Amino acid sequence: MNDKTPSSVSLYIEEYANASPYSYKEIALMAGFKTDDVLYSFISGEIRVPLDIVDKLAPALGCDAGQLFVLVLQQHFSSNQIEKIQESFFSAPTNAREAAWLREIRHFYKGDLPLLTQRMGEKLRAVLPLVK
Repeated sequence: MNDKTPSSVSLYIEEYANASPYSYKEIALMAGFKTDDVLYSFISGEIRVPLDIVDKLAPALGCDAGQLFVLVLQQHFSSNQIEKIQESFFSAPTNAREAAWLREIRHFYKGDLPLLTQRMGEKLRAVLPLVK
């Protein structure tokens, strides 16, 4: 058993797996694994999530692939390296206004965005008209 604090990616995977209408076994199969042992190993932090499985794991979990990818990168690289990667690949909005909004949202949540549930979406839509 692993005694260390769970990583952000472990918590993220667990959150989406638990919120999924599918069982851990079904999620694992959809992600291309033969058993759910790998999923449990990701959640426990026993093994790091390989970068090359994010594109299959994200839709199986029903989560945002970009956010999962950033969290997986954090397992493999230093925070300084992650910042450079994010600047290069994840900050490519369509215009300067969108870029400013995205930067502020990322800053507000310190890069760890919460699960965008239906309820959270309703709250967001209720607040956004106030900023016009």
